[in-house]
Amino acid sequence: MTLRSAKISADNEYVEGTVIDNLVCDCCQTDIAQLADGPVLVYRNRTEEEYRDIYFAKMMDGVWRERKPRS
Repeated sequence: MTLRSAKISADNEYVEGTVIDNLVCDCCQTDIAQLADGPVLVYRNRTEEEYRDIYFAKMMDGVWRERKPRS
């Protein structure tokens, strides 16, 4: 399963989509929080070998960055 985001205009029109992570846990929930400097996304990533860890991604300047493990 992939984790994606989409930008929607004020007129409810699709603007663009982004793949944040190509392989995430398909049974665990994701969460997002709005901080003073932008949104932070928290989710459970997984590898091809089925190693899983909590990851986070932060949106900076309109781009999702810092996709890395919490630990």
